[in-house]
Amino acid sequence: MEYSLRRWRVVAALLLSVYLPACHAQQCNENDNKALLEFKAGFTPQGFFNIFESWKAGTNCCQWNGVNCTSSGRVNGLLISNPNIHGGPSPAAERNVSYNGVLGATLGDLSELRILDLSYILFNGPMPDTFGKLKQLERLTMFYNNFSGSLSPSIGGATSLKNLDVSGASYFLSSPGLKPGPIPPSFCQLRNLQTLRLVSFNLTGHVSPCFCNFNQLESLELTNNRLAGGIPSCIGSGLGKLSFLGLSGNELTGDIPSEIGNLVNLQFLDLSDNSLSGSIPPAIGNLAVVTALTLSNNRLEGKVPSEIANCGTNSSGGFVWLEISNNRLSGSIPDIFGGGIIQTFSASRNRFTGGFPLTLAKVHSVDVSYNSLSDLEPVGTLPPAPSVEYLYMGNNAFSGAVPSWLIDLVASANVTIFDISVNKFTGPIPAVFLENVWNVNASYNMLTGQLPTVSSLQSGFLGFSHNRISGPITSAFIGSLLSTTYLLDLSFNQLSGPLPANSGDFLRLDYLDLSDNQLTGEVPASIEKIPTLDYLDLSHNNFTGRVPSKGHSPAPAAAPV
Repeated sequence: MEYSLRRWRVVAALLLSVYLPACHAQQCNENDNKALLEFKAGFTPQGFFNIFESWKAGTNCCQWNGVNCTSSGRVNGLLISNPNIHGGPSPAAERNVSYNGVLGATLGDLSELRILDLSYILFNGPMPDTFGKLKQLERLTMFYNNFSGSLSPSIGGATSLKNLDVSGASYFLSSPGLKPGPIPPSFCQLRNLQTLRLVSFNLTGHVSPCFCNFNQLESLELTNNRLAGGIPSCIGSGLGKLSFLGLSGNELTGDIPSEIGNLVNLQFLDLSDNSLSGSIPPAIGNLAVVTALTLSNNRLEGKVPSEIANCGTNSSGGFVWLEISNNRLSGSIPDIFGGGIIQTFSASRNRFTGGFPLTLAKVHSVDVSYNSLSDLEPVGTLPPAPSVEYLYMGNNAFSGAVPSWLIDLVASANVTIFDISVNKFTGPIPAVFLENVWNVNASYNMLTGQLPTVSSLQSGFLGFSHNRISGPITSAFIGSLLSTTYLLDLSFNQLSGPLPANSGDFLRLDYLDLSDNQLTGEVPASIEKIPTLDYLDLSHNNFTGRVPSKGHSPAPAAAPV
């Protein structure tokens, strides 16, 4: 979402410089000049950049920073915000405590204003109530303003608005002084809107059905508020141009209306972090140009409809993001990935059973952790040249030897993160897990045998705690880790024998846990002199002599649920 914020800032700047060219030769209208100076008086510039430095009485306001005028000298564009459009919410100006009026009230006197951007201005007070005077206003952008009170109903009087973008103190947090309140009914008059963003503004009530009449609307985002009730079914009948729908982070309930499948131009749909229930409607497969579909953190149940495979089939960029994690979905994970379109698939924390569809190997990032998957038989055929890079299969019910298809997948793909922790895998550690994977977590299983000896090791993070690995830690094993490994956790196994002399030769090791084994002999003195080591736990072994330790509050590679 931060990308969209930056995008609109750039658009606003371009519109001021191109769409509304400054006419510096024209003398600023006297009343507009007065209104701007009154506006300036309410603020104190912050930081190294004085946004109001050029705003001086007796000078031409058409030449001031952030001001654009018409050929007749009327102010028609005002961009007063943080000059660093790619930066964080550092204020460009904050409230002048000596100012007694309503901040920004005089902006209503700029009757020719068409573009107004007041982002990163810390009003620390209520919204001006004079927006209704701005009958020609087409774009209003106000985010990160720290407003108090509620959303000004006067905005509904600016009926020429095409783009309305308002948010609280940040994208994720509303301003502390904002009072809970509904979207003003007057907003139903804004039927020319193409973009409507009301983010983190402590909005309550319902998603108004009147928005269904905004037939020019292309983007609707009401994220991170407290809106309740259901999603209006009419949303699929009057919003044929809608390409972006974001309703995440609210308190919405009820079913996902099947009419949402009528939004054939929808490219982005985010309904996450609500309390939506029922099943995923098959009609969602009608979203043929959608590129991102996020339904996570709801109460959805039942099977994933096979029609979801049709999502994004007509999109030039493909269906790149499907997130359905943390719901109550059940049945088998549908084998819908053969087209190789999806780049991210997140289905963790559901109730899926069965096996792992091998077509998932074509997806860049896969998370099926925290389910009840148990079948180790291959589901489908491993595709040629698998592209999976992040693979999370932990906290399932897999039991038995690591299957050959999983070994082949890791051997043939460029896997960076591989997690099979908290299962019941048995047998020896496949050497390919160390040779091909940068971050491997196989903790809390039933792996046996000795540590593998590999000639070329790629792993930076190795988590094999809480297994049944036995035998010695050899100098060859340690030697293969010295230059690449940052974390090594072999705790709670059955390792025995002394530590090899080269145990202190690590170049990058930050975390070492060999506790709760059967290791013997003296600990090499060099081990606690590893220059990068922050945590060391060798407790609960059979060492003789001094046993060093380092750090506290360990962060294990995995923990059981």
